[in-house]
Amino acid sequence: MGDILKNDLKRFFLSKLSIILVAVAFALPLLSMLVFKLPAIMLEEEDVFDGLIGTEYFLSSSFSYVSDFGIVLPIFGCVLLSKDRSSGMQRNKLICGKTRTQIYLSQLISCVLYFIAGIIIYASSNLLFGSIFFGGFADNVEFFDVFAFILIGIFKFITLASFITFVGLTTQKNPIGLTIAYMFVFEIIISILSIVFAPDEVEILDSLLGTIEMPISDVIRNSIIYTVVTAGTIVGGIALYQKKDIK
Repeated sequence: MGDILKNDLKRFFLSKLSIILVAVAFALPLLSMLVFKLPAIMLEEEDVFDGLIGTEYFLSSSFSYVSDFGIVLPIFGCVLLSKDRSSGMQRNKLICGKTRTQIYLSQLISCVLYFIAGIIIYASSNLLFGSIFFGGFADNVEFFDVFAFILIGIFKFITLASFITFVGLTTQKNPIGLTIAYMFVFEIIISILSIVFAPDEVEILDSLLGTIEMPISDVIRNSIIYTVVTAGTIVGGIALYQKKDIK
């Protein structure tokens, strides 16, 4: 499987879309910061967001399925996956003796690594510009919380990458629409549950302001959830891909 994986990785990471993705990953955080800062600068007044919003707000939004980059990244992944299907490369791989499982896993690994690289670049640019414009994290933010939040965020996008690979390789339809719908529904449900079960208004306000508190119990629970969902998606995707008519 090494040769097809190498070719798939080149197709994902050396495409023109990857250059555009990196540019978008830096441009979107910069624009977001300017939206918060420009009114105060132009009016020469005190920034109303000072002390209210810190770098943690922008870091928390980095790993949202329904944020700006959270939608852009899956769309780029869908386009790259569909190119392999539309160009007849999948059929050529079968003719060359590759198994369907090898083809699926190669596409999956490439998509997962692409998503991890993309979201890390985006989160890093949020941290960079957040530190420049808002002076870094609030005093009460712990290093463990930041590390755990980033780790769970990466898990989250690995799950999304596995879903996109599943849809892209097991259906003849364009996976972009299904993927965007999945992201919105999933994120809305999580948001509603977090607000419904918040014990008081302070926690509701904190969730809206983008806190990154991550107790160890949440880390374990979320890790298990994303691992189970990802594993189920991979197993189901490989099983369905075995029966797909590849033209």
